[in-house]
Amino acid sequence: MADSTITAALTDAGARAWERTVSHKTQSTFMDATDIGWLKKDNSRANVLSRMGENDRTLFFAVNAVTPGPLRVAHSEDADIRIQIMDHFGRTIGDSKAGMGVASDNYALMEKGEFEAATGKYIIKVTRGEGVPPKQGVNLAIQLEIGTTYTDDYVTQDVPTDTGKIAAQQALQSAVPNMASSILAQGLSDTGPGSAGRLFSLIV
Repeated sequence: MADSTITAALTDAGARAWERTVSHKTQSTFMDATDIGWLKKDNSRANVLSRMGENDRTLFFAVNAVTPGPLRVAHSEDADIRIQIMDHFGRTIGDSKAGMGVASDNYALMEKGEFEAATGKYIIKVTRGEGVPPKQGVNLAIQLEIGTTYTDDYVTQDVPTDTGKIAAQQALQSAVPNMASSILAQGLSDTGPGSAGRLFSLIV
């Protein structure tokens, strides 16, 4: 995985926006999950824009919660995906797929910002949803936050290496406006010094 230089910019509203671009290897695993930043209550927000390439079956992202608190998760994509939130032991604690018992219930709480997360590392596992062809490229955005406000916005743009980085970035960027509207419609925090749409303006 090759990282670009991490840069920071101060938004007009006063939030610091941190941006980087990475490339994930084909068939990434739980052990080499792409780091997308850290979460601190009412301080930081983690965002990832990614593309599942034709040779990707699963994407893994890692985020570190440095303080406990109510975790909120939102996502947008141009084809159906399944999101599983796992703890550092690999146990699934949240699942966007219905009918998965407590994991599905927990994910519903995460969508409302009512799941009380402990400190520690969390892994986000993303797979194609039922009915999505296994070779179909999927553009997606995931946003995580603890609390109701933030001062630091961490943005990771992640693309596969096997389909050509430039082509993958172009495909991802073309999907960003629609994903931005979807994220905002889910009501993720817009009460911080930055705005919920800020991560998308950094990329486009």
